[in-house]
Amino acid sequence: SVGAPGSSEGGALYAAESLVITATSFFSNSADSGGAIYQDNSDFAIDQRIVNSVFARNVAWLAPAGAAIHHSSRGVIELIHNTIATVGAGAPAGVAAIWFDQADRVAITNTIIAGHAIGIQNDAGALTITGAGNLFYNNSTADTVGNVAAGFALPNGDPAFVDAANDDYRLTSSGAAIERGIDAGLLDDFDGGVRPQGIAPDVGAFESAYTALCFATADSGATVYLSVDSTAVRGALADAVALPSSEVRVAGTCAGVTNTSGTTQLVLIAKSLTLRGGYTTTNWLTSDPNANPTTLDALHSGRVI
Repeated sequence: SVGAPGSSEGGALYAAESLVITATSFFSNSADSGGAIYQDNSDFAIDQRIVNSVFARNVAWLAPAGAAIHHSSRGVIELIHNTIATVGAGAPAGVAAIWFDQADRVAITNTIIAGHAIGIQNDAGALTITGAGNLFYNNSTADTVGNVAAGFALPNGDPAFVDAANDDYRLTSSGAAIERGIDAGLLDDFDGGVRPQGIAPDVGAFESAYTALCFATADSGATVYLSVDSTAVRGALADAVALPSSEVRVAGTCAGVTNTSGTTQLVLIAKSLTLRGGYTTTNWLTSDPNANPTTLDALHSGRVI
């Protein structure tokens, strides 16, 4: 649904009752507020639960106004495993992907929000938005405005969609969303595929078959450990204890914990050394953490180091 400025609220959907939306695409909708979805009821609380859904190229003409979603009522909001991609053409400066100006509770989990001026704008008074496993990318002004709980988002990174220009928001193997989510209780994705397919769910509406790999070396690449979890780091650290090495170099995503010395943690470091990321499997000499981010992730199951 496409509306020019002055076209009121909810370009695709206006709701005055509670909503449950699953595995739905909202493409190229526009309205003054709530380009895709506008939800409002001044008489009683209405809830919203959106799961495994995709929003792209939606526009709200009156910033911040919510290009994808504007919720303007009391109620409980849950957004789980959604992909909210690039704002539509002609969007005004300062438009947010999601705007809350009223709500009782908001929890957002394992959701990608990319390509807007603002990711989430919270103008709902004392409300603090909670959640975890969310990935922001390329939001030009701010990822969040207003009260958002600590631990809400992952480090920013490119989700590396298959073909965003043609509305394919599935994930490629190089994306920052692979196996970065938390267990949100969902067993399938937008396509009905099994979730998760690795040790942790992917972020966004689509689960991929890709696995985030972990690489580590204690001898500048002469011996490289490889694992689908964090075992590679522990292998390289064991070498570093036995060798005169003072640096362990890591590439990729190393996730998961084990019990060491009575503590559940990803690694135990037993000597003075440098643990350094930012490498690739083809270059163990130069660390570039901006181009090659390295992640140690305990998956909410224990200590990292």
